[in-house]
Amino acid sequence: TVAEMSSGLDTGMDSLSLNDTRPVEKDIAEHPAIESTLLINCDEELQCSSADELCQRLNCRPDTPVKVVSIFGKTGDGKSHTLNHAFFDGRPVFATSARPESCTVGVWAALDSQSRALVLDTEGLQGETSNENQRTRLLLKILAISDIILYRIKADRLQNDMFLFLGDASRSYTEHFKDELVKAIPKEDSGNIAPLSRFGLKAIVFHETHHTETLAGGDQDLCDRFERLSSTGKSCAYAKLIYVGIRSSPGQPTNFEPLRKRLHRALHSNEIRSPRPIRVIYGMLRALNEKFSGQISDLRRSVFPDEYFTCGSRCVCCQAKCTLSMNHGSAGGRGHLAPPDSNCRYTAERDNKVFLCETCYLRGQRNDVAYQLSGRGESGLFGLAKYAWSGYVLECPTCGVIYRSRQHWYGNEDPERAKVVRSEVRHVWDDADVVPGAEGSLNAAQRLLDGVNFAVSSVSAALPTQVITDYISDSIAPSNWVPNSQIEKCHRCGMSFLEEPDMDKHHCRSCGQGFCHRCSNYRAHVSGYGSDKVRVCETCYSSSGSAPASVVANDTKLRQYTELLTSACGSVYSSTAGAIKSFARPSYWQRDDDISQCSCCEKPFHSKRSIHHCRRCGMGVCDPCSPKRQPVPARGWDIEVRVCNKCYQKA
Repeated sequence: TVAEMSSGLDTGMDSLSLNDTRPVEKDIAEHPAIESTLLINCDEELQCSSADELCQRLNCRPDTPVKVVSIFGKTGDGKSHTLNHAFFDGRPVFATSARPESCTVGVWAALDSQSRALVLDTEGLQGETSNENQRTRLLLKILAISDIILYRIKADRLQNDMFLFLGDASRSYTEHFKDELVKAIPKEDSGNIAPLSRFGLKAIVFHETHHTETLAGGDQDLCDRFERLSSTGKSCAYAKLIYVGIRSSPGQPTNFEPLRKRLHRALHSNEIRSPRPIRVIYGMLRALNEKFSGQISDLRRSVFPDEYFTCGSRCVCCQAKCTLSMNHGSAGGRGHLAPPDSNCRYTAERDNKVFLCETCYLRGQRNDVAYQLSGRGESGLFGLAKYAWSGYVLECPTCGVIYRSRQHWYGNEDPERAKVVRSEVRHVWDDADVVPGAEGSLNAAQRLLDGVNFAVSSVSAALPTQVITDYISDSIAPSNWVPNSQIEKCHRCGMSFLEEPDMDKHHCRSCGQGFCHRCSNYRAHVSGYGSDKVRVCETCYSSSGSAPASVVANDTKLRQYTELLTSACGSVYSSTAGAIKSFARPSYWQRDDDISQCSCCEKPFHSKRSIHHCRRCGMGVCDPCSPKRQPVPARGWDIEVRVCNKCYQKA
């Protein structure tokens, strides 16, 4: 407990003095010109690719055992200056500056061969930064790998910010960092390094005042204030809190001798972990940096550890926050997990309600079922016909088809009321495109229609089919019509039908010549066609004469009947196809009635510019803006499907 921190001040202190002159072991080279090196920058990016590179910069071997000492405090309180005097006899190992800008950005490292300590100088709190939360997370990771932390404060009184930082750091260490640090220890070193749960950190508060007295109670007074003002959670990460207070006269140099004595005792005490190889320390920092990284909010906060080190994803329907740690989904990890007491709410836009098979649920299994046009094993055309007769189906992977919407002639109940399924509203996370478990329900029906349309379009687009169509049309055409096989261009404007294969051929009911739609978009009475106006070309429409005498009334009857039948069948097909498409439309697709122009090129849709849907974003696009094909697993499309140019470039 915090109260126990003040006991045993000199426990474990050896007989070494500040002027100990015992020879240094040969694994640390005596290098008179000690220099600091940038360990990690302000963007939380390691500046050493390996432990060997770090040791090369520090002029030591990877197996060199050291203890880690890091310093924290507000910017401008002289942290770098303090380290230079506490470890390096005042030499400017860490940069200092009289300029108003911060002289330490990121985290810098230097090796003190005499005390066998890896000294880390950190960026100051409350300094200029674009994201204070990210900087604080960086400082907490440095604190986690340290054996001794030094908090430098230059003020007449201890401030609440210091207690909040130390308390939040304790929570971060015990709740988020400790397990990750244990995982980062190599197996070959696990037997030589004491368990992290046995020894905690030592925190030294170096308090310098000018006009007020220091704490009279020393360590115990500091512990009492820490326990009262900070929030450490269930357990405290600090094995001991040490107070070093000095009162300096304005304009006089700071006396660092009391701090050097307490640092010397702490470094040689058996109350903290034994020295660790530098390669192990580097591996721990690398593991923490990979685990707890990524963008975080730059909003100011009061209590932050959970926000900084847990997954930042939220449900877009109810704003529930994922309770797992950062980057839990990397390397095939588990998906998001909401708090156990959070119930999501249904939104029509996300369609986040899924169905579970009731029979399987009572057996202790959770099998999702989704609306489909047909069951497994039913081919595209057969399934389409069966849908028209008995409606959509719900199929369980274990029980098979458990429900058909038109199973009986009358009295069909809703699947929930019939107790064949039970509904469940699930969370939709802000980094996911689909509700977990609902991938199939989004496009099961549309995939069937796509298969049917592909088969039909493959046949209808073939050249032999066009030849057969022209042959049938010529067989029932009036005798004065020019055969389709002989029409290569428009009789009036000369547009080539060979160069424009999608352009339809039309016959003037008066002269029988072949025209394009623009040159034959007129209606007039023609003898032999009854009282209705029929298609004629511009020339015949302008002429005051009647149809040529060669046109016999009976000669047009077959063509009239064919056009009437085609029109009726087309209306029935359009109505049926429209109803099926409306049902099969995935919930994230834009409705056809709401689409007036392509979402990419913004050109309006018309009879010659069909509406297509991007399978990734669901927006309406034209064919030229969606020529690419690729799988979209997040939406349930495992095969290559249509995507718009915008989504293809993003992917």
